[in-house]
Amino acid sequence: MKLAKLSAFTKGNLNKQGFESLDDEAKSRYALPLRFTPAVALILIVVGLALRSPIWLGAMSLVALSGALFPRWMILDLVYNLVVRHLFHAQVLPATPPPRRFSYVLSTVFLAASALSFHFGWAVLGFILGGMVAIGATILATSLWCLGSWFYRLSFKHAAASVDLHPDLDERCNGNHLPHAKRDGVTHMDDAAHAAAHASTLPDRRLG
Repeated sequence: MKLAKLSAFTKGNLNKQGFESLDDEAKSRYALPLRFTPAVALILIVVGLALRSPIWLGAMSLVALSGALFPRWMILDLVYNLVVRHLFHAQVLPATPPPRRFSYVLSTVFLAASALSFHFGWAVLGFILGGMVAIGATILATSLWCLGSWFYRLSFKHAAASVDLHPDLDERCNGNHLPHAKRDGVTHMDDAAHAAAHASTLPDRRLG
């Protein structure tokens, strides 16, 4: 099946979520599946707000917490990986990168606060807090622009820059792949050291 070509805007949004290491083909393949989790979360959050249910919204905060804590075990991602993807013969979703996980942290806090607000009878505050998460999920599901990832890059600029500059650093380190220039430099240093050691073992010859 031919994959649709992604716009620069969509690629940029995926990169800002932390998916820089994916090539263009992989980004095209995952662009639609990565909308599944925020879309389903949006529906469930709206239901919780309509019911004004602290228990429902509290449960949704735990769902978001699972995404913050476990890169490969977010509950809604598991639903997609174990059930939905088999209906379309799709691949497993990639692990959730730090910027996207940070958005789950924010969602956890806001949903938990919304649940507590409804519990104590502060309905307006509950709607505001839960509604903010719903708006973020709507934007993410429709455009793949992630508000939480944007906040992550503002708050942790050094960590975000490291991800941008070295998306495949772990793979290269694990594979022990040194750059050629560095390997050559090490080789030349070793040769010089061996030559110096050999010269020091030669007898001291003086002209008579």
